[in-house]
Amino acid sequence: MPSVDCSLVVHIGDSLTAYTVRALTAAYADVGVTATIDAFGGRAILQKLPDDPHTGEDAAISIAQTGFAGCWVVALGTNDTANVAAGAGYTRGDAIDAMMTAIDATAVAPVLWVNTFTTRDDGYWANDNMVLWNEALVAALQRWPNLELDDWAAVAATGVAPYSDGIHHTSAGNDVRNAHIAQALVDVFPLP
Repeated sequence: MPSVDCSLVVHIGDSLTAYTVRALTAAYADVGVTATIDAFGGRAILQKLPDDPHTGEDAAISIAQTGFAGCWVVALGTNDTANVAAGAGYTRGDAIDAMMTAIDATAVAPVLWVNTFTTRDDGYWANDNMVLWNEALVAALQRWPNLELDDWAAVAATGVAPYSDGIHHTSAGNDVRNAHIAQALVDVFPLP
């Protein structure tokens, strides 16, 4: 993989990001990273909410077209796997590939993807569906040499980041998640 300065990062996310942009920006700054964050509550890769200006895919395309040359963090999937469980006309792998293609179809730009976890036992956002998403991410590693995974699910399963509703974290949980993601970025893609 070519050398890329990961002191600049674009982070694209859903409500788990949107509800904590200021704190996440600070967590990145604490590890020497300047972050541009594009997030919206309920965001998915391929399905658009009426109030969201972008799907995840559209956000990535828009940012990539500016010539951005840093690293990417994708914190999407919670809504995507729920959408697939609800009967969306595509697979989890299709959604992942669409996002990776939007970021860089040549598979060069470094991407760290944060996997998913909930404490829900039933419904579309049940953790069983998060597990299926995480398995699809692991399979995507074979197709995308520029993709690395952040196993947030393993951390979240320990209970160190409390949840408020089984999907979203409490403020304390957000702090743990934000610090974890920022540190994961510099661990996977060390700064120069």
